[in-house]
Amino acid sequence: MRVEVVYASNVQPGDWYAGQIVHEAPTTPVQPFAAAFPVSHVELFTGEDGRRYVQIVAERPPELQPRPLPMGVQVIVIRGVAQ
Repeated sequence: MRVEVVYASNVQPGDWYAGQIVHEAPTTPVQPFAAAFPVSHVELFTGEDGRRYVQIVAERPPELQPRPLPMGVQVIVIRGVAQ
């Protein structure tokens, strides 16, 4: 198992999404979810603003899924987890 910081565009099925890097956060620059969740798939799309986004979709959807993220946003994933 390893924890990696990757761009949202590099999240892959099988990763566990753990949070988003927010450099401008006043205290902790990492905004984690309450618990990591396994990624089923990712959907790439263009928003109304013309920017490219990634929607990370949970294997078993939790009540809170991350909002769509711009492709260049840094996120934390856990890889190599045996299920």
